[in-house]
Amino acid sequence: MSRVLEGETDGERSVSEAAHAFLAAGFSVLPVKQDGTKAPAVQKWKKLQTASAKAEQIEGWFSDGRRTGLGLVTGYGSLECLEFESADAWEAYRKAATAVGLAPLLERVADGYSERSPGGGVHLLYRCKTVAGNTLLAAHPALPKQTLIETRGDGGFVIVAPSHGTVHETGRPYELLAGGPETVETITCKQRRNLFDLARSFDRRPVRPPQEAATHVVNGARPGDNYNRRGPAWPELLEPVGWVALYERDGTTYWRRPGKTHGVSATTNHAGSDLLWVFSTSADPFEAERSYDRFGAYALLEHEGDFAEAAKALADDGYDVELWPRRTGADLALPVPSVKFLVRGFWVEGSYGTLAGEEKTLKSYFLCALAVAVAAGVPFLGHFPVDRQGPVLLIVGEGGRIPLQRRMQRIAQAYGVDLAALPIEVIEHVAPLDSRPFTLNVEAAIEEMRPVLVGLDPLYAYHPTGVDPRNLYERGPMLAALTDMVAARGAAFILNDHFNKTGTGTGLARIAQAGMKEWVDSWVLLSHADEPDVAGGKFRLFAEIGSRHWGGSTYSITFEVGEFDSETGEHTGPISWSVAQCDGSTASARRDMRVEQSKDRDAIAVLRAIDDEPWELTHSQLVKVVGGRAERVREVIASLETERVVVCERRPRTEPRKTGPVEITRPVYGRHPDPVIRRGTRDGVRDEVKTAVEPRPRRTGRGRRG
Repeated sequence: MSRVLEGETDGERSVSEAAHAFLAAGFSVLPVKQDGTKAPAVQKWKKLQTASAKAEQIEGWFSDGRRTGLGLVTGYGSLECLEFESADAWEAYRKAATAVGLAPLLERVADGYSERSPGGGVHLLYRCKTVAGNTLLAAHPALPKQTLIETRGDGGFVIVAPSHGTVHETGRPYELLAGGPETVETITCKQRRNLFDLARSFDRRPVRPPQEAATHVVNGARPGDNYNRRGPAWPELLEPVGWVALYERDGTTYWRRPGKTHGVSATTNHAGSDLLWVFSTSADPFEAERSYDRFGAYALLEHEGDFAEAAKALADDGYDVELWPRRTGADLALPVPSVKFLVRGFWVEGSYGTLAGEEKTLKSYFLCALAVAVAAGVPFLGHFPVDRQGPVLLIVGEGGRIPLQRRMQRIAQAYGVDLAALPIEVIEHVAPLDSRPFTLNVEAAIEEMRPVLVGLDPLYAYHPTGVDPRNLYERGPMLAALTDMVAARGAAFILNDHFNKTGTGTGLARIAQAGMKEWVDSWVLLSHADEPDVAGGKFRLFAEIGSRHWGGSTYSITFEVGEFDSETGEHTGPISWSVAQCDGSTASARRDMRVEQSKDRDAIAVLRAIDDEPWELTHSQLVKVVGGRAERVREVIASLETERVVVCERRPRTEPRKTGPVEITRPVYGRHPDPVIRRGTRDGVRDEVKTAVEPRPRRTGRGRRG
């Protein structure tokens, strides 16, 4: 700029002198209020938009020197003001002008008339044949005052130097930087458009999405979406047709259209949008003030805006196929996230797999009990905490509606929760997994419910007839499709399956049919610890819990579902369970169980011996009467004492001697008069052991509990 003037006046001029100078230069002048509002001090100033004040009127306004605010009506005399809200915005604009070849034009305008506002911004005054109304060219939503660059045109006014005093709320003056009323530059409409386009490139407001979305479907896919994700970058699209990349700032690239030698016409990736935003009105085939994604630009440049034809052409080039994601070494080097459980120690959040088992291992009961626990947020089987409570969807294909309803009610009662208040929904229709009815209904339920758990029981009821259950290569895609439908939407997925009929194999190899052990991400395998008491509803099971995320563990689970009612074909009565973790594998757990069962037999023998001879047998005599391994019998006697099933007391008794009968006091065993019953304890004697000997007749009533 040619000069910089500071202070209350523009060099030689007072406010009055500046007012007469602007009038002489052909501008419409008016006074400004001196209360910090920056409003005109003339009530009906709009008439000054079409006719300027006379010299006499201006003399009356300013001659006494009391008025310190001077304004110009923009639009009159083809006057327009380009206003930069801050010094930073002005400096950034100047640098950008240099980068795009507009520096000479900008310098000419600034030398003609430029001033600094009290807030630190810059005003440029110029004349142009085309002047619009006040226009916001650039804004930044994150700034306290969002405006960056705007214009004052038709219907507006601008305060000019040397206004000072209380005209601005800060009390600071408007300072002339260069030029004056006599040197205001006149620019062409094209030059004005170049300045405006450059200003718009600073706009940080969100870019409006493209009007033409890439929704055209070909071969069941949307090639436009794939083109936007993995098609050519913007330079490969724009440069071959004459667009020039000028410079880049904050991730945004600034472009000049074909046939233009100065200025900026568009940006790409404004605010990280990966969109083309066009400013220029001469950027055929693109329209001004519109954004385009890469598919939209491709359709205009290569197919004259025929989006359907563009989608077909892209499909021929392979854009109808989704590319599989690839992980880099950097991805693999990232910290491994900790395991998040749906049910802690039982099932991982979002994991998929099977709950499989031998016949009559209560697989359906287990799934229903899991569903109620997750929906209610209570520990599963009273042992496994639920880490993520939420909606549950059950897809049930066998057993019947009424039996399922009764079962769910009894399980809810066992947990002590209100079934009616739980977010559980059940689908009881059966269709092949690959059928349209199954897919549509399950997907709709998942989208509506957003469940954290989906259970399917049993798999065979939904197995497609066209899939060979013995063929791994047919079952694999079927199971993968289930994963995409359920687990890919964030829900954990469990399907009930059966062990093979032969009972051969170990671990996942015991599951019937092909593909399951290759597919599962998590699993629960149920097997009998001993012969189930189906009539009495008592089941002692082993549960092998495994996962590819955290390993697994083995549990001994006692499940009581009530006595079997032959009339209803259902177990009735309360449901209960107990869970104990095994120290090792199922094989070692079975060995432990055999030991426990052996201890139970010894316990029965101990109790019968005591009942046969109450308060007669000492410890050594009792061990001898029971027989077997003495060490184990001694352990059983100690356990029975701990459990308060039996008691050892010193009691007198008569023993024969050569010299005759002798009364001797010795510690002998009898039944405890007040036994403590502990259900499901591993170290003590279970209820069935205690009650197994109670019906036997006893010779005396001492120590016997009535």
